[in-house]
Amino acid sequence: MTWTGHLVTNGNFSDDAHFNYITRLGIRVTGDNYFRSSSFGGWRTGQYIATDRSDVDVLSGNDPLDRGGLHSQMTAPGMDAMGSNVVDVNGYNTLGWLEQTIVTQKGTSYELKYFIGYPESNNHDQGFSPSIRATVMDGGFGDPRLGVPLADRVDVIPSHRTGQYTPQGLDWRNTPNWRAVTLEFVARSSRTTIRFGNAGRSARVPLDLSDPDALGHTGVELTDVSVRETVPARTYEIEEVSPKEPVTAPVNQKFGEVGFRVVDDKEHLPLPNAQVRLALKPQGTGAHFTSGEQTTRDTSTDSEGYVSLATGVVKAGGHEGYFTVDVFVGEAKVGEIDFKVGDVVTDEWTLTPVSPVNTNAGVPTDLKAVLTKGGHGIDDKTVVFTVTNPGTTGLSLTEPLSGQVRTGPVDGIQGTARQQVKASSAGHATVHVSYTPAGGTPTGTDITVNVS
Repeated sequence: MTWTGHLVTNGNFSDDAHFNYITRLGIRVTGDNYFRSSSFGGWRTGQYIATDRSDVDVLSGNDPLDRGGLHSQMTAPGMDAMGSNVVDVNGYNTLGWLEQTIVTQKGTSYELKYFIGYPESNNHDQGFSPSIRATVMDGGFGDPRLGVPLADRVDVIPSHRTGQYTPQGLDWRNTPNWRAVTLEFVARSSRTTIRFGNAGRSARVPLDLSDPDALGHTGVELTDVSVRETVPARTYEIEEVSPKEPVTAPVNQKFGEVGFRVVDDKEHLPLPNAQVRLALKPQGTGAHFTSGEQTTRDTSTDSEGYVSLATGVVKAGGHEGYFTVDVFVGEAKVGEIDFKVGDVVTDEWTLTPVSPVNTNAGVPTDLKAVLTKGGHGIDDKTVVFTVTNPGTTGLSLTEPLSGQVRTGPVDGIQGTARQQVKASSAGHATVHVSYTPAGGTPTGTDITVNVS
């Protein structure tokens, strides 16, 4: 069977696997030395300490010469039981490694996935825990870039004896306890090399070849290696809102047709045939969706990412003012549309400070500013507080630290943003408060803080 998983060739070691078999399988053995080869089935092999023995061992779970079924439990999840093999990265008492260069695209994210297990045969190294090191490097064979690590991981598998003794008395047969391991990386060029190596019984990084505990008879078993391109989660936004915001209607009248488009926020590609949820925030105007006078509505984008709300889908309430309809894709808010009910005096956004503020050093103090449009306080907007001139006070933002505050009702006043600050010394300080509407002109104000 040819295993064709993702970008890796021969990821289950079944192709051209006639090199480096262990003694009990009876394949190409001369005395105690295994047949040596520097490659097999798309993989290059080597060892950190040069010997005349095998770099790595290819073990079979189905070979008829497998006396007593010593490797009968080697099939890892997702593998083909009749065509998959396993690599022991220890080789014949060597610190071996195997690697493969794959074709990648610069700047693209990938995931390396593989299965590792405890050796089924383990009588030599009782008390020691075998380890394996996976390294992803930029470049390919003979490339001067090779060796520049993109990702690196060492796994140690604790020593254990489970299962049963084989009838022939060859050795203890342990269950591999296969587990999947993943490693993410971003390619830097068109060629990337994946290497698996025996990290030694000490599992030191970098490998200390002078360590007397570095070399052992037992190695981690490896199989089912794959690399796939990962698709980062996309985020979206709305554009092409029509008519121009704010969408306007008289008191207690239906709004006309409203349309917009949902696109990803990086390449501005449309999001076709996707579920969209609309949440109307009446802000005291009494506005609602006409179907059951609800404040939420489910709809979807068309094949080009457009959403169209027909005339009458949104109805104005009995009070003048502004309200918004938030647009959600899944649980993520991707935008909002501004609506206006009635003949509001002005379309300008304003921030009014509650200042000056008098406080004492070391005492947490609330700063407040009210965001209005057309004379009405507007909730659920993000206002930013920034200390522009701390003077000698050491004034700083404390809650929240970011200075980004959502407006809402405070002390019965809609559209209020509240930011906590604290000063360490007496003096005078200035805090700037700002708001930038979508597609509009920023507005701002200053708050003076007097510290005693």
